[in-house]
Amino acid sequence: MENFIKKLRDSDNAVKRRWLVVFSAIAMVFVVFIWTKYFNSLVAPIGAPQPTEQGPGEGFTFWQTFKSGLAIISQSLGGLLHSLINIFREPKDYIIQP
Repeated sequence: MENFIKKLRDSDNAVKRRWLVVFSAIAMVFVVFIWTKYFNSLVAPIGAPQPTEQGPGEGFTFWQTFKSGLAIISQSLGGLLHSLINIFREPKDYIIQP
C-alpha cells in the first residue's frame, strides 16, 4: 500500500485525477448502498408485518401529519426559548480573585 501511495504521489496529474475519480466512485457507491439500506430499514423493517389496505378516511392524511410535525417543532422551540429565558433570569454569581 505504501508503494502504491508513493508511486501515485510521483505520477503526473492525469494519473492522479484518474485514481481520484475511481476512488470517488467507489466511495459514492458505498455511501449510496449504506443510505438505501438505512432507508429501507426505516420504511419497512425486515420481518415486520405489512400494513393492510385501508379504506378512504382511515390512516394518516397529509394535514394530520403536517399538524403533528408542526406541534412537535413548536414544542421543541418553546422548550428552547424557555431555556434561554431561564439563562437570562437566573442570578449571576461572579467570583473575582485578586
